[in-house]
Amino acid sequence: MLTTNRNSSQVILIDNYNDLLIKQKENMSMIYPDTKFSTPRMQTTIVEREPLLKELDKMLYKKMSIIHAPAGFGKTTMVSNWIHNRNYNDDVLWITLDNRDDSVYHFWLCFTYGLYSQMSSQFEDCLNLFYSYTLYPIESIVNLLVNSLTKVNKQVLIVLDDFHNIQNLDTLHSLRLFLNCIPQNTHILLVSRSKPNLSLSKLRIWDEILELSMEDFQFSVDEIEDFLNKKLNFGLNNRDLMDLFNRTEGWITAIKLIATSLKKNVNKSGIIEHLSDSYRGLDEFLFDEIISEFSLEIQEFIIKTSCLEILNVPLCNYVMERNDSDQVLQSLVNSQMVIFSLDSSENSYRYHSLFAELLKGKLRLKYPNILEEIYIRASKWCEENGYVRNAIRYSIKSGIQDNSVRLIEAFSEKMLYESDYFEFIEYIEALSSSILNNPLILLRYAIALIFTKKFDKLKITLKRKEISIDDEAYSEYKAELLGIKAIAYLCDGNFTKAEEYSKKAIEALNPNSKFRGYVYYNASYILALCNQLDEANDYIDKALLLSEMDHDYNLLIMSICHKSQILNYNLKLSDACDLLKKTLDFISTGHEMSLSATASIYVCLGSLYFEFDDLNNALYFMNKGLESSVATNDISNVVQSYMYLSDIYYANNEKGKAVEYFKLAVNLFGRKALEPFAYQHLIRIVKVAVVLGDMDYAEEITQKCYSLIPDNLKFFYYFARAELLIGQNKYSEAISILEKIESMDYGEINALFSAYMNNQYAVSYYGLKNRKKSCDYIKKVIELSQDAGFVRTPVSYGCAMYDLLSDFIKAECRSKSTDISLLNYAKKLIPHFDEINFNESKLSITQGNLTKRETEILRCLASGLTNQEIAAALFLSTNTVKKHINNIFDKLKVKNRVQAAELFKHFEQ
Repeated sequence: MLTTNRNSSQVILIDNYNDLLIKQKENMSMIYPDTKFSTPRMQTTIVEREPLLKELDKMLYKKMSIIHAPAGFGKTTMVSNWIHNRNYNDDVLWITLDNRDDSVYHFWLCFTYGLYSQMSSQFEDCLNLFYSYTLYPIESIVNLLVNSLTKVNKQVLIVLDDFHNIQNLDTLHSLRLFLNCIPQNTHILLVSRSKPNLSLSKLRIWDEILELSMEDFQFSVDEIEDFLNKKLNFGLNNRDLMDLFNRTEGWITAIKLIATSLKKNVNKSGIIEHLSDSYRGLDEFLFDEIISEFSLEIQEFIIKTSCLEILNVPLCNYVMERNDSDQVLQSLVNSQMVIFSLDSSENSYRYHSLFAELLKGKLRLKYPNILEEIYIRASKWCEENGYVRNAIRYSIKSGIQDNSVRLIEAFSEKMLYESDYFEFIEYIEALSSSILNNPLILLRYAIALIFTKKFDKLKITLKRKEISIDDEAYSEYKAELLGIKAIAYLCDGNFTKAEEYSKKAIEALNPNSKFRGYVYYNASYILALCNQLDEANDYIDKALLLSEMDHDYNLLIMSICHKSQILNYNLKLSDACDLLKKTLDFISTGHEMSLSATASIYVCLGSLYFEFDDLNNALYFMNKGLESSVATNDISNVVQSYMYLSDIYYANNEKGKAVEYFKLAVNLFGRKALEPFAYQHLIRIVKVAVVLGDMDYAEEITQKCYSLIPDNLKFFYYFARAELLIGQNKYSEAISILEKIESMDYGEINALFSAYMNNQYAVSYYGLKNRKKSCDYIKKVIELSQDAGFVRTPVSYGCAMYDLLSDFIKAECRSKSTDISLLNYAKKLIPHFDEINFNESKLSITQGNLTKRETEILRCLASGLTNQEIAAALFLSTNTVKKHINNIFDKLKVKNRVQAAELFKHFEQ
């Protein structure tokens, strides 16, 4: 039953409307189908949109509500589902309007007939007026309807669906009269593709109207996931869902048609590849439901302007060679076609991206010879009016390379200085490779590739186009050129040359160069990899100072991220965290940053919060970083985000999600062109593989990466290898690897990797039952962990580290020379291991909760055998072994092979 607490309002009857007389009975032959007054049935596969349902609940406290959104945004479906969901069926009169109802006479006949069909006794007199030979003014009918509704002893909701079919001014005026005197128990809901042309200022003043628009009905990413994954079981990953949201902008019909095409594909990954399968259905819907409603002249305007990124009156007039674009654009806005306003003054617009893409296909077919001319005219107008980037894009699309080169050369320095790297790269790559014969463009392209971490493209470019330092064209940018050479050597693994050229770049630096901050940044980047942290820190401080002086905020953010990395290497994690948080505060004050820069901030913060075991903040920042990294295709940050998300979800006991993100990470990690810093991710990726029990993959990826990692960065490989050997319980081999790292000529190992090494040494000697050695190293672990604020690094080693810390605490409590600070930090770490689970797990083995087969497999696992070796030894398939191991983990309440092995050793002892 509909209920409301709306305050009563006086009924005002108006009888001075004399422009229309009712048609006589003999001229009426209208017969209505029952479906015209039937509420559409509820759809079972629709997403449960509770926030939107609650918005619809609010309309019961208003006199009327208006829902206006373009075709395909689920207006009718949502309202009908709300009616069924709230059990309002008996209180609703649903009227589906069509163009025959546009005349004032037919509109009110339809309205009255609907009320009569539902409540015949109260509205028989109203209906008889239409059958009378007497001609009644329409005000009299409206007045009688109001009086009859007043006498109905229940709440009534009247839904007028497809209200965009009502354009007649007389009809709209008569409805406004009705709304101004609508009785207390009646609610009117208009569902329309366009905003109704009704003057309702009086109702708005008294807050008696609820309005919902396209923005309220667009699907969010979460709702797309709910629909495709939970309702249709497609199992799409986060990246596919984000791609789909960006492409469709929440357009529900497009999403449903894409879902239909996806059902035909066994492989649902890479969803954008399947979009073309659904274009035919979208194309038909677009023209049948939207475009066909306009005149042929406006249809031509829509199709020809679909290739424009931004629509404004001067541009459209110039391109279309007309002077009434303001009227056409306003008609498109009023009709609620899929068009968005880009500013509050509504002077600039754009078409829905997928909508525009479909229209451009129609443009190429219908007007094949005009597209180039449109782009040329648009480029010329944009250049003359200061829209440089638009001018370049339109020029590139026109295919006239000479003009494109002229524009890029004229504005590329400004673009680089403003940190529009990705856009600049996009322009260069959209043209033929001959553009790189221009020396200045080639140099600036190389700079952009460096600062966007596209080292694979940089190597290819430098091999194809040899840059000569002595070339006069480059004399002004000699320092930048030397820096590029340094990065090129770095990409080839020649650290000696990279270091040499980075220092030459500093020496050759022009004090007036706009890019001097970047030269210092590059030098710091290279020297940090060469483990010269003091010099790297000096250079990054200069880059920070210069970026502030030049107000180059993107360089500032990039430098801060690198500074935080140097602080990490020096085990100053808290300082790094404070620096990054201050940077976020700076960004929040309104300074616009590139997505690439902000992504790095979020990822760095997420990794620090994970290390501090603050999983909620770690999850929040890592998701933010992932979103921005995916948008800019920053592979290194994407890999890091996936790996940490896998770790975070595993720490939260969400193994399914942990495995999903782990798989996403490994699919990207094997690429040859990751930035040099990214190879340290190998350590984490192997660690997560061990934690998840996928020893076979851990073995595979370490072997694969051995040939990819430059010799000067091989210590990343050896650290990862040691991690794998510890996971396989091959402790002697792990110690040999660690000793090999110490004997290699890499210079002094920085504090961060020294901390990793001490953890690995401690666990390895513990596994070999060498208590003295393990105790020596556990003290170093606690010292370094205390300085850095490490929590997750030691905790990740599970039972072994738990026992070592417990022994250390007991020994320190008995010692007369106790180091209180170390003792307190060791005690601080203990709760993070979840001691109860360890004790319960040991009890589970003792009580014989494992089957005979599970015990055999656990014994093999504790001996360091891989899944394949266990399968061969016990004559089982690898999949069967994996299933048994998962059951063992569940029964023992442990998270990985290391913990399970340690528990079994405790049991044997």
